[in-house]
Formats: sequence, structure tokens, C-alpha cells
Amino acid sequence: MQRIDIFPISVWVESLSVDKKQLLDDIQKIKEEDSGVSKSNFGGYQSNEDAIFKLPYLQKEITESFQKILPDLKLQCGWININKKGDHNYQHVHPGSILSCAYYVTDPKECFNISDPNLARIMNENSQELFRPKLKEGDIIIFPSWLPHYVSANPNDDERISISCNYGF
Repeated sequence: MQRIDIFPISVWVESLSVDKKQLLDDIQKIKEEDSGVSKSNFGGYQSNEDAIFKLPYLQKEITESFQKILPDLKLQCGWININKKGDHNYQHVHPGSILSCAYYVTDPKECFNISDPNLARIMNENSQELFRPKLKEGDIIIFPSWLPHYVSANPNDDERISISCNYGF
């Protein structure tokens, strides 16, 4: 009997080389100028979607990662997430984009969760699966924008800082 796997879902992870001290200083400056928005975040800080354009060195690194997957994709937007103890992001998707990412400036401590989008399993509440990649500080995870995901509550006193971006045509 032949097995045929259909509808596979890929995610990509790699480590980026970014000057963390400079990035943290720049994030603080952006936060001082940008009061933030409330979208998928519960508590914490989420900047406006133009923050990535104020970080050209990071924009370059992230775009190089995306170009390894789909070279024709263009950066649409990018924002900063800062979660203090107890803060989290609700399950969501990124409509209007092809691929999205989360870059972890600080240690994510296994907070990024991808929900299984298979409707057959979603319909049976007892069988929905989660994928929790083992990410570390400096890692970027790139995933299809339609893939449901969320960020668990930060259990630590340290701020958890990430930058998310959307890419499309």
C-alpha cells in the first residue's frame, strides 16, 4: 500500500546574529515614542506595525531569512511585543500575508505555541494538538500566516521581548 501525505505544513527556525544591546536600546526608544496598540495581546506592550522600519539592521537580517524560503516576498509590517509576568497573546492568525515570523530578542522559554489547524482534530476537542518549538534567544521562527498560534503567559519576572513581521507579495 502506498502512503501519500497531503497538506504538509512547514515552519522554519534559525538563529540570527544581531547586536542585542543595540536592539534593546532601540526598542526602548521606539517604546518611548509609540504608546502601542491592543490587538492579540493581553497585557504587555505591542507597538504599531511600523516599528520594524525603524530597525533597518534587524529588517535586513529577517528579510534575508525570508528570502531563503520565498525570495519574492516583501516585508509588509513588523511590530514589537513586550510581555511582563502574566502577559500573553491570544490565539490568532495574520490575514493578508503569506508568511509571518517571531524573532526572540530575549529567551522565549517555550512560550510560542502553534495549534493544529486540521479541522477533523479541532472538531474532537480531546485530540487537538499543539506544537511548541524549542526556541532560544536570537531565534526566528517563520510560519504560514494562516497557521493559528498564540504566546503563553510569561511566568517569569523578566520581560519577554519579541519582534513579529508579516511578509507577502
